[in-house]
Amino acid sequence: MLAAVVIAAVVELVDLRSLVSLYRVFTRRLGQAYGVAVRPDFLSALAAMLEVLVFDTLPGLFIGIGVSLLLLLHRSSRPVVSEVSEVPGNGDFAALAGHPERRRIAGVPVLRPRASTANAARIRSAVREAAAREGMAAVVIDAETVPFVAVSAVSMLDELADELEARRIRPLLPGTWAR
Repeated sequence: MLAAVVIAAVVELVDLRSLVSLYRVFTRRLGQAYGVAVRPDFLSALAAMLEVLVFDTLPGLFIGIGVSLLLLLHRSSRPVVSEVSEVPGNGDFAALAGHPERRRIAGVPVLRPRASTANAARIRSAVREAAAREGMAAVVIDAETVPFVAVSAVSMLDELADELEARRIRPLLPGTWAR
């Protein structure tokens, strides 16, 4: 009898509908665009639920917060850098990957980091890789979605600009990069 009362009380705490919704967002079309964010959120929510059930409420809450912080550090240390191009018909720019109807701008790759510049090395390697392709005249770094620029990233961008200019490739950071 006591077990039935405890189960009835705990069932209200488990929000399976939200977990299923988080999982489905990843598996649908949105998951292709936002999978980097959605999958860790689903795993974090699942871990928090299981930890509360196993370790009790307060320890489970602290473990859930710890897991969320670790996932945040993981995400910010691995920024996704996408090559983007103009979407036909509306003038917006979006990722090239998975959209064969979109075309690269000849000789000018447009790169968009999708996170902070906390991991400058990953962004540097993406820019170098794009600049190494045949016939590059410029490299555009579209930082519109970057919430902040770390000091190390500013230094890296300055060094990268010198490196690209030495190779006769013009570095462009629209609206913010004044040299």
